[in-house]
Amino acid sequence: MTLLFSMLDYLGVEDGRTRVEWVSAAEGVKFSETMNSFAKKINELGPSVRLGDLRCKN
Repeated sequence: MTLLFSMLDYLGVEDGRTRVEWVSAAEGVKFSETMNSFAKKINELGPSVRLGDLRCKN
């Protein structure tokens, strides 16, 4: 896991913008809660500072 997060950091993905969670296909409620809490955290972090340069501008 440490290697994965180190590589993501190297690629420019900020800490807190990824999450690894084991959820069974039978755990719909847990999946929903996990996704909702992760989406809330991403919204609180706001736009990505490090990856902002790579996004397409209109």
